[in-house]
Amino acid sequence: MRFVAWVTNREIIRVQCAKMDPSDMFFSPQLKAGETSRQPAEWIQLMQKPWVVVLFDEIDKLSPECFDRLHSLFDGGRSVFDPQIWSFKAHKDAVFLGTRNSYEKMTNPITSRGTIILMNPPWEVNEAFKVSKYTNLPYFEKMDFAEFQRQYSRFTWATRTTDPNEKVVASIFENIRWLVRTLNMLRAKQKSENYDDKFEYELSYRDAEQIFLRYNRNPWTSFRDKVKEVLIPKVRAVVLSVEDKDLQEKIADGVIENNF
Repeated sequence: MRFVAWVTNREIIRVQCAKMDPSDMFFSPQLKAGETSRQPAEWIQLMQKPWVVVLFDEIDKLSPECFDRLHSLFDGGRSVFDPQIWSFKAHKDAVFLGTRNSYEKMTNPITSRGTIILMNPPWEVNEAFKVSKYTNLPYFEKMDFAEFQRQYSRFTWATRTTDPNEKVVASIFENIRWLVRTLNMLRAKQKSENYDDKFEYELSYRDAEQIFLRYNRNPWTSFRDKVKEVLIPKVRAVVLSVEDKDLQEKIADGVIENNF
């Protein structure tokens, strides 16, 4: 987001949305002459300036009430108002951006007024580079990070190619990409406080190596099936009861199916 502000020569105004309630987000109390008055939040005052970028960081974590009050900002009126005290209109050149770290649904009035752009976070490329070293493929053995990053960007989102060799390389990069996302989603579930969603198995790069070893022996088979073939027995082995084994398999299978 700093890059957007820099290349467009705009001031960036960050609104931290996590755990925010309407009283924090839309106005702040001001003490004057012994009396407390309710004033618009700083970002509401600043959005009236020309050439600003208002960034709603982790917008998906806002409460339903906050979402409701943002609807008027993202429609034709581009205004934020409080029925009791004030109404402010955003400058016509102001740009509003929102980031989110999950794929949970947002309210339709918000998503219908904007464009959702999926961006690969830097850690995904770093993780993919590490996994590539466990593929046991000579193609990746001497490849440095800069070259891997270039090819990862090219082949992960590549346009269709008629070159047979490029098709093979693109397929390998796709498998790395989906495996990394699967492993990271399972790692995230290790931190879950919900019994029905907590993943118990401790993942390692050794798992990626075993998956590619089996897949490389028969690359015409399903890569997804090889992921299941390696991971499912392991996730069942770390718990004792049949009920827990079935639950761990269900969690792993759900993530794998969702990613592949």
